[in-house]
Amino acid sequence: MKGAMSSINSTLWQTMSKHLYPTSTYHYNSGGEPADIPDLTYEQFTQFYKTHYHPSNAIFITFGDIAAIDHQHKFEQHALNRFESLNNHIAVTDEIRYPKPQYFEESYAFESAEDNSDTVDKTHIVMAWLLGNSTSLEDTMRARLLASVLLDNSGSPLQNLLETTDLGTAPSPMCGLEDSQLELCFACGIEGSNPEQADAVEAIVLQLLEEVAENGLPYEQVAASLHQLELSQREITGGSY
Repeated sequence: MKGAMSSINSTLWQTMSKHLYPTSTYHYNSGGEPADIPDLTYEQFTQFYKTHYHPSNAIFITFGDIAAIDHQHKFEQHALNRFESLNNHIAVTDEIRYPKPQYFEESYAFESAEDNSDTVDKTHIVMAWLLGNSTSLEDTMRARLLASVLLDNSGSPLQNLLETTDLGTAPSPMCGLEDSQLELCFACGIEGSNPEQADAVEAIVLQLLEEVAENGLPYEQVAASLHQLELSQREITGGSY
């Protein structure tokens, strides 16, 4: 975990998640905070495993024309009969919403020279929004389409803004839609910037979003993004979820 959290991208994501999800499980580093891991006892570790990595929390997914009862018999025979059912209800809760925009500043580790001038142009400025529930297919598809038309390529309005602004050197690696969690998250920003430019970055991003919301985008651009989404939904690939 010390190695994982030495990555700037990992630090960015964990910091953003910590503040975007102040009360739910996403607030915490799923692999454990390196500084806190030595405080974990073996008894705590094994109890967590027995509770969370238990068949009571499992979902069995099958495919084909074999009757469900035959599958269930196999599951029971080869695995489930070894366990007692747990009554624990483990679930991710809906996150609270902030009543107004929040601003946070944290630091990350990087190799530097002895003088502080080496921190110039090393700041990442990221904006993030918590959206709807990912279990809503309509909300998720809307968010995917929105992220696509805004960020898909250098001709997309938000991507173009982040690539051409002189407030930073490049778009942030955090740009895009995160739809694998209970609630959707959209983020954008720049790297290679400085702390005093945060307000200016926020201003140009919000101005662009307001212009897109008011004036819309060319039909051809939206149709192209929708077509790409359709192709990605139809494509059957292996090796991933």
